[in-house]
Amino acid sequence: MVSRAILRRAGWLALAVAVLLCFAGIFQHGLWTPDEPREAEIAREMLTSHFSAMPTLGGEPFLEKPPLYAWITAAFYSVFGVNAGAARLPAALFSIGAIVVAYFMGKRAAGRLAGLCAAIVLATMWQFSETSHKAVLDIGLTFFVAAGHLAFLRLKSTTYGSRNAPSGCKDGLIGTEPSRIPTAHSWNRMYVAIGVLTGLAFLTKAWIGPALLCAPPLLAAAAMRDWEYVKRVLPRAFVAAVLGVALLGGPWVMALAATPGGGWAAVKECLVTEYVGRSMGGNEFAKQGHQNPPWYYLTVVFVVVAPWCLALPAMLKGGTLARSWRGGRTLWLALIFVAGVVMLSVPSGKRDLYLLPLMPAMAVPVGAWLSRVGSRRGGAWDVATIRTLSILAGLLISAVFIAFVYLSSAKSLPDAIPAHVREILSAERKSYFFAVVVSASLFLWAGILGFRGRLKRSHRSARAAALLVVLFVLVHVGVFSRLDAFRNMEAGSREIAELVPAGERFIALDADETTLGTVPFHSGRILENIPSPSDAERVAGAPSAAAKALARFDSGDIKHLVVMDKDVGKLGPELKRRLALVKTVRLSATRDVNVYVLKP
Repeated sequence: MVSRAILRRAGWLALAVAVLLCFAGIFQHGLWTPDEPREAEIAREMLTSHFSAMPTLGGEPFLEKPPLYAWITAAFYSVFGVNAGAARLPAALFSIGAIVVAYFMGKRAAGRLAGLCAAIVLATMWQFSETSHKAVLDIGLTFFVAAGHLAFLRLKSTTYGSRNAPSGCKDGLIGTEPSRIPTAHSWNRMYVAIGVLTGLAFLTKAWIGPALLCAPPLLAAAAMRDWEYVKRVLPRAFVAAVLGVALLGGPWVMALAATPGGGWAAVKECLVTEYVGRSMGGNEFAKQGHQNPPWYYLTVVFVVVAPWCLALPAMLKGGTLARSWRGGRTLWLALIFVAGVVMLSVPSGKRDLYLLPLMPAMAVPVGAWLSRVGSRRGGAWDVATIRTLSILAGLLISAVFIAFVYLSSAKSLPDAIPAHVREILSAERKSYFFAVVVSASLFLWAGILGFRGRLKRSHRSARAAALLVVLFVLVHVGVFSRLDAFRNMEAGSREIAELVPAGERFIALDADETTLGTVPFHSGRILENIPSPSDAERVAGAPSAAAKALARFDSGDIKHLVVMDKDVGKLGPELKRRLALVKTVRLSATRDVNVYVLKP
């Protein structure tokens, strides 16, 4: 049994786990592809523009998303300076907030221990843990959506006269004692919270934010045939959401329409064209790698919630998802995740990252199951599942430990490793000593915790959770900091900028978003882009990127040109004849960039 002291401090323990995991390693490496350089540079340009209503990248409007997250990151830059750590601070804080929200959802659904377990589960889900250490806006959206789901859960737990209330509930309230019956005022606060959070979600990722916040809870209630809840909550929640979007999003829309270079065309681009295009697909969006078939999430959902997807059979066997347990609240939260996945399967554009806002709701049923392991309410599959999770975490910790020892002590590296990789590893060998000490200490601690004899069944879940926490701390502190030698693009970015005189316009030919983000971020200079025409523009006879570059050279506007190694073929024979290669710079272990100069 869990002591009362632990239960009384469950919220503080959840916060401690959140802070430990979300801050582990965020200051130890540079900006990594694919999304961090773009988001970090957009925020830097937002700071230089004094918090404009229109986000820009390379000095050009970037209207894929509204600017709230860029505003927040720019505010952190103004305090902590422009650097990779400051770019990740908002993500770390939003991640901590999402974990705390998961705790309160778990506490509301199945008690304090379930809340603590839900917080640990969310913090150790691979997709959430990885994204919580990235300077990307999806983690901010996750917090707003999860907090909105908590408000819907509070409304579900306090609905008077529910026809679906289980036997034993008093006054028709699901899981609410008469002394704690909420007043109409507390209900109104939940609708106010839904409105505010919907508006903030809209300012973070436009229409997808309100959709993921409001629709899945009501669809889940409909799936459970809780029509009383749907009938009572739907009208009020709809009005609150519309008012939230209008009051918080409306001023930004008006400001964007009044921004020079923006106008109502920019509003349409951000709120209509982008989302219609991503929903319907097409060549331009397919090139971004986001266009996937309707069954895409069936193939990635288990990876997204790994390693806790292993608990699904035990959850079903043990009754955690039974409608009769805890008023069906854990089932309802699981159905929120399912409804959200179904919604996201409809548009053509899909990424595993898009499931992130739904993960706090899914963490609660898993946390409720974990809190029951070893109790008389547990299922027959519990012990086998916990053993599997413990063994998996122990093996991964051991693998990391052995790899660190080998890389730091081996006299030579195998020839099978590419030469440039061996070169980086050899240069990094001395710095592996600290990582070895850290990993060895964590491994020994985990071993003492996990293999100190026959543990009571009720303690096995704590062992598995502790091993996973150790594993994720080790990955973020030890593994990711070592990978930075291959993925950090700061040195290459500065070298590229130094090859082009400071007084000259800094121009790239059809550069991708990573290059347009990382080079300016580290150099402080705007890298303008000459993009290739779209399919429709080519049909209309628009000039190629090479022709545009030639025109810029002829006008005397530029003398240097930055071209990614994979795009050298786009120069064309005429432009190639007029250019001389200054240098090929290794931006990262897998990315080379060429800097050309106009021949005299």
